[in-house]
Formats: sequence, C-alpha cells, structure tokens
Amino acid sequence: MDEEQINSAIIEYLLYKGFNETVQHFKDELIKNKKISQKDIISGSALIQKEMMRALRMGDGARFFQLWSEYIPINIRSDDGKLLEFYIHIYFAIYPIHPFAENSSHSSSSLSASMSNLQKYLKNK
Repeated sequence: MDEEQINSAIIEYLLYKGFNETVQHFKDELIKNKKISQKDIISGSALIQKEMMRALRMGDGARFFQLWSEYIPINIRSDDGKLLEFYIHIYFAIYPIHPFAENSSHSSSSLSASMSNLQKYLKNK
C-alpha cells in the first residue's frame, strides 16, 4: 500500500466516524507538507457532488442523506441548510409520482413509503 492509499484510507475512516473537522485539518496538513495537491481535494469534492446528484436523480434518499451527513459541515446543516434539507425531504417524498423520475415505479407502495419517511422526518424535527 503506497502513501496515497494510506492517506485516502485515513480520510475515509475519519469521515466514517464523523470527524469532518479532523479530515479538513488532515487535508490542510497534507497540502502543507506537499503530500497531496489542492487539485486532488477538488476532484474528490467533485466526485461527492456527482454521487449526491446521482442519488437525487435516482430518488435514493437514503444514500443522499448518508452523503449529506458525512460531507456537509454541521454548521451548514444546522443553520442555512435546515430549509434546504426540508425541501430535499419533500423532493424524495414526491419522487415516486414525479413524471420525470428516472427510477420511479409510480406504485402506491413506494409513494406511501416515501411519505412515511417524510412523516418520520417531520416528527423528529
């Protein structure tokens, strides 16, 4: 295993455990010590954005919110992101009946499941 793979594994582990600020500091140290380039970090962010957009297009709310909680800083999620998070939950709730949905079965069971998820979200907020 080379150094780049080890650094990637460390970052992945820290993100998995929810140490988002530690990840940022670790990346800053890697850049400062020339172990990783800013370009590599930007390309990693682009991959995360693409994965989040894919989850939106496919109606995969579970995957989207997993990425949301892992990569969106908590200060954004708690302040400006609350309204956006609410709208995204609505999006996933109506996704099964949206006419342009890429992965929609338009079934009543998928609609009731998505509405149930929205209901759980509203009860917890």
